[in-house]
Amino acid sequence: METITINTYSITELTGTAQQRAKDLMHELLEDSFLDVIQDEINNYYIPDFIHNKGFDAERVYYALSYSQGDGAMFEGRVNDITKFTTNKRAIKVINEYGVYAKFTHKGRYYHEKSYDFTLDFPELKPTQYRLKEEFDKIEQNIIDVYEETCKEIYKQLRDHHNALTNEESIIDFAEGNGYQFDERGRII
Repeated sequence: METITINTYSITELTGTAQQRAKDLMHELLEDSFLDVIQDEINNYYIPDFIHNKGFDAERVYYALSYSQGDGAMFEGRVNDITKFTTNKRAIKVINEYGVYAKFTHKGRYYHEKSYDFTLDFPELKPTQYRLKEEFDKIEQNIIDVYEETCKEIYKQLRDHHNALTNEESIIDFAEGNGYQFDERGRII
C-alpha cells in the first residue's frame, strides 16, 4: 500500500489561477443554492406578499437572471381588487355591481415586465354610462402601469439578492464557512 500526502489549502491560501478556479467552483455551488433559496422565496414568502400588497394575486412568477435579452421578472395572476385603481365613485359602483376582473398571463419566451397578455373584463356599458368608458380606460392603464412597475421591482430584488449571494466576498465566506479545502490547482479535495 502506498500513502500519498496531499497539501490542502483554504480558498484564501490559494493564489492566482488556483484561487480563481476555486472561486469559480464555489460560484457554481452558490448558483445552485441560489436557485433553491430564491424559488422558495418566490413560492412561499416575500414575493407573494409583495405582489399582493401591490394589488395582485400571483399564481406563478417567472424570471430570468442570465444577463441576456429577455431577462426580467413577471407573474401570472389576477387583480385582487380593481377598485384600488380608481377613485371614481361611479366606476367603483359599476365594478362592484358587475364583478369586474382583470388577469395577466405569460406570453412569449421571455420573462420581463412586457411579456404578458392582459384581460380586463369590464361590463358592456348602458347608454347612460358611456362617460365611464374614459374612466375605465384610465383604470386599465393604471393597472398595467402598476403591474409593470411591480415586475421591475421583483426583478431588481431578485438581481440584488443574486448579486449579494454570489459576489466574491460571499464566495470566500461560503468556502471558509463550510470548510472547503482545495489542492494546489484549486480543485476541491
